[in-house]
Amino acid sequence: MVTQYSDLKPKQPQHIALSFSGGGFLAASYSLGCLSYMESVYAGGIKLTALVQFISSSSVGSIINLAYTASQRKGQSFEEFYHHLYWNVLQGTKLADHVFEILRADQY
Repeated sequence: MVTQYSDLKPKQPQHIALSFSGGGFLAASYSLGCLSYMESVYAGGIKLTALVQFISSSSVGSIINLAYTASQRKGQSFEEFYHHLYWNVLQGTKLADHVFEILRADQY
């Protein structure tokens, strides 16, 4: 007998925990992509991102974690968060250029 997925009657998730690893731009892009996908998937009429209760992270994953958590606390839409992070952090050398700009500033 073959069991169908629908026959299993899976429970709807109530709480989701994520873990974002380090690994540079590739890991940051992967973490952002996972969040983006979760924003488009619904379980019981609720976006999966709305069910995220915990995020564990290291290295660059902590940057994505911090940016996402801060955007949620500010009440930003996911689209605002995504576009800000994608265009201002993950594109080319913008992040490195900004870091060097801060390091060269006289006020620091």
